[in-house]
Amino acid sequence: MAVYIYGIVLGNSRITFKKSIVRFQDSLAWIGQILMFSMLGLLVFPRELPGVIVPGLAVAAILTFIARPLAVYLCIIGFRFNLREKLFLYWGGLRGSVPIVLATCPYVAGYEHSDWIFNTVFFVVLTSALLQGTTIPAAVRRLGLELPGEKTPQHSLEIHSPNLTDVEVVTIRVDEGSPAVGRTVAELGLPDKCVISAISRGDSLEAPRGHTVIQPDDFLFVLTPSELQAELRESLGGQHVVLSHTDLE
Repeated sequence: MAVYIYGIVLGNSRITFKKSIVRFQDSLAWIGQILMFSMLGLLVFPRELPGVIVPGLAVAAILTFIARPLAVYLCIIGFRFNLREKLFLYWGGLRGSVPIVLATCPYVAGYEHSDWIFNTVFFVVLTSALLQGTTIPAAVRRLGLELPGEKTPQHSLEIHSPNLTDVEVVTIRVDEGSPAVGRTVAELGLPDKCVISAISRGDSLEAPRGHTVIQPDDFLFVLTPSELQAELRESLGGQHVVLSHTDLE
C-alpha cells in the first residue's frame, strides 16, 4: 500500500525527465503483464474447465449483478454521478489477472480442491472479459456517454533539462471560433515571457515567425511560466482555446 500511494504522489509531482521515466516504466509494465499472463496460462488446462461451468456462471452472475453494483454504490456515495454514469460503473467491472494470481494461493497453501478453485476463478475472469469486455462500447453508446473525438497534434515538443524550472511547454489548440485565427504571431499580444516555439499544422511542423498567420486547428507549442497560463489562454481567445500540458524534461 505504501508503494502504491507513493506511486500516486510521484506520478502527480513535477520531476525531471518525467516523460521518459513514464515511457520506460510503461514498457516495463507491459512486459511484466505479458510474462505474468504467460505464466498463468501454463497453469490452465482447458479440458478441466467444463467441470466448473455451472459454479463459474453462478459466481459470475452474482458478481456482475449483485456484488459489484452494491460495492460500487457504497464507494460512490457522495459523488455527483447521474444514473447513466452509475449504470456504466456497475457494468464496467472487468476482472483480470489479480483474481487469478490470488487463486494460486490455495495451491501454495496445499489446500484440497485448490485446482477446482483456480479453474472456477479463471472461468469467471474469462466470462467477465468476454461478456463485459466486448459489450462496453455498446453500453457507452446505449447510455449516451460517448465523448467527441479529441483532436491531437501529429507532433510533440520536448525540452530536456536536468533541473526543475518554473516554465513548461503547453500545447494549445486553436479552434475556428478563436479570435486568434487569421492574425499573425506578432499580433497575438502574448504575455511577456511566453514564446511560441513551434506550430503543428496537419502533417507539418513549422517554426513560427512574427508574420506567421494562425490558422484553425493549429497546435501551438508555447513555452510559458506556470503562473501566466490563464493570461495566455485569454489572449488567444479564452473558451476557444484548448490548453494541455507537455512535461518539461
